[in-house]
Amino acid sequence: MRHIDILLTGELSGGREAFAHSDLRVVFHRWKFDAPLPLMEGQPWAFIDWVLPEMSGLELCRRFRAVDGLGQNAHITMILEDDDAEAKRRALRAGADDYILGPIDRASLLDRVLSVQLPEHDAPARTLKLGDLTLDLAA
Repeated sequence: MRHIDILLTGELSGGREAFAHSDLRVVFHRWKFDAPLPLMEGQPWAFIDWVLPEMSGLELCRRFRAVDGLGQNAHITMILEDDDAEAKRRALRAGADDYILGPIDRASLLDRVLSVQLPEHDAPARTLKLGDLTLDLAA
């Protein structure tokens, strides 16, 4: 069975109960930037709010991308407050893979994850390695 672990920086209407679909299990985790990351079994997804009480969502996105392995392989979606073209560009430049307008609910989040989720063997690599040379595609 494949697993997806979803990190949420904000509230999620509809609840955070685990979800199973076919061979896929989705587990939701509430995440605060200063707390240790939860124990995760599968592909990490992070839904980061644009505005956070502790720091900007852009800064959290940059910091999460810098976490070796986990942050580099995560799918990050920035939750924007307004349909602003500049905010979208800034989110993508900070390392987000995608963006959506908030507020979000459980059903729309699951729709997004299930529509984008690729089988593990088809998932694109974020880094390429050839001997001692490593190319970071996100950078």
